[in-house]
Amino acid sequence: MSKTCTRCGRTGSFRTRRGRCPACYHHLYMYGRERPQSLIDRYRERRNICDCGESTYALGLCQACYAYQHQNGKPRPKRLWNRPKRCVNPNCKKPLAGLRAINYLCPACYTYHRRKGEDRPRRLTKTNEWCECGKPVTHVIDILVGGGGKSVLLKKEKLKLCDECYEYERKAA
Repeated sequence: MSKTCTRCGRTGSFRTRRGRCPACYHHLYMYGRERPQSLIDRYRERRNICDCGESTYALGLCQACYAYQHQNGKPRPKRLWNRPKRCVNPNCKKPLAGLRAINYLCPACYTYHRRKGEDRPRRLTKTNEWCECGKPVTHVIDILVGGGGKSVLLKKEKLKLCDECYEYERKAA
């Protein structure tokens, strides 16, 4: 949840005190007065943002824009900004992190679309459930969850895990 500082206008997921970001609150607490505009402006200059909206990496560009300019010798076009993070096939929605996505499709959906000329159907996507790490669920285990104290109430919950997380949980238990 994004919060906004009432003094400097900074937005982010930080803890606000009296409606101020940590920097503005610290200045008010230490010096007994509001943070001056000169410090706020200095912070904004130092916190560079690339044209595509990502934080800067080198030469005032984010990592993707820098790599594109280094390879092609020209700035990264706007059509490549804000790429989707999941497969665009409505039946799949698999996370694209770490995958070689072509036309914003996961490799399985891309291959199916290239061969058949249509979106990969839901029946061929093995699962619509994903583990917390972003991989497909292959194991469902029951766990007991409960509170401490005098009256212990335990309830049974299903935990959905991929192969790697299942092995980790099995070894940890």
